[in-house]
Amino acid sequence: MNKSLQEKARDIFKILSKKKFVLLLDDIWDRVDLTKIGVPLATPKNIASKVVFTTRFIDICCLMESNSKFKVECLTDEEAWKLFQNKVGEDTLNSHSDILELAKSVAQECGGLPLALITIGRAMAYKKTPEEWNYAIQVLKRSASEFPGMGKEVYPLLKFSYDSLSDDRIRSCLLYCSLFSEDHNISKSCLVDCGLERDFLMKMNAMKLKIKVTTSLVFYFMHVYWKKAESPIMLKCMM
Repeated sequence: MNKSLQEKARDIFKILSKKKFVLLLDDIWDRVDLTKIGVPLATPKNIASKVVFTTRFIDICCLMESNSKFKVECLTDEEAWKLFQNKVGEDTLNSHSDILELAKSVAQECGGLPLALITIGRAMAYKKTPEEWNYAIQVLKRSASEFPGMGKEVYPLLKFSYDSLSDDRIRSCLLYCSLFSEDHNISKSCLVDCGLERDFLMKMNAMKLKIKVTTSLVFYFMHVYWKKAESPIMLKCMM
């Protein structure tokens, strides 16, 4: 018998309300009403129970009324190198005198991103000539998506993020930003002007739209997809 969402929530509530629990929610994009999915609210009886969630947006932390917030940073150079070494293996790293330094360059190109370090490290685990490592560096500098394994491992995550954007205007802005070269500083004003010129932002009141995009849409990008540049009116493209 298929149960309704309300019935499933009641079943979950009956079980969780009788015991201590830890609930893990990964990659939340919107506020989750815990009571609607049967999660008991904190009481003196279940104060030891915890809800842990991950999100890309600080606003969601506020909407979820989180008690503690922890910002996850990219790996440091040292941490990234250790992870990359582990995936490549000592046998490959020691197979030629030039490979160790080349491997460090490849790891640097991963920008401290664990998934990239793991995927590329595995792909390079059996590459034992300097020529292969130099070629890998060239590919990563040109387009990381061409690297073996990146499409299969990373593309689905990027597509999910893209599909989850709120409307077509934001998706079009993101695609347009990919035309800029890596590390290019993109002014918010330029992004809005280009959007109006190329019709992926609605031609309404231009000044009103600039204010709206500058204060919401572009800041959304800044938090999710780009590192903050030193200037508060610039974005840094990391594609």
